[in-house]
Amino acid sequence: MEENVIFYGITNNVPKLLSAMDCFVLPSLFEGNPIVGIEIQCSGLRGLFSDTITKTCKITDLIEFHSLKEAPSLWAKYILNNKGLNEGRYSRAEEIKRAEYDIKSMVNKLEKIYLN
Repeated sequence: MEENVIFYGITNNVPKLLSAMDCFVLPSLFEGNPIVGIEIQCSGLRGLFSDTITKTCKITDLIEFHSLKEAPSLWAKYILNNKGLNEGRYSRAEEIKRAEYDIKSMVNKLEKIYLN
């Protein structure tokens, strides 16, 4: 596995890394609303998440959910089917903003919580 996986560590280059990927896979047992799910959609990257992750993170049509109980071959098929699909990929930032996942909307929501 070491030959095929890069443990990149901490970085400030998240947009560059996301733009180099064909898809993003998040096979998590326990997850709230993962910020990475919002980030990948904003960048136009497709994602496959385990069905244990909250569906509220699906803002665009780029996210699919599958069970961790499914055969690993189905997860692998998703990855292989998304290989090379970056052509025509575009930012989904406007969709994310309309869903109120931008900083201004979040600040307004927090202000209302704290002021009430």
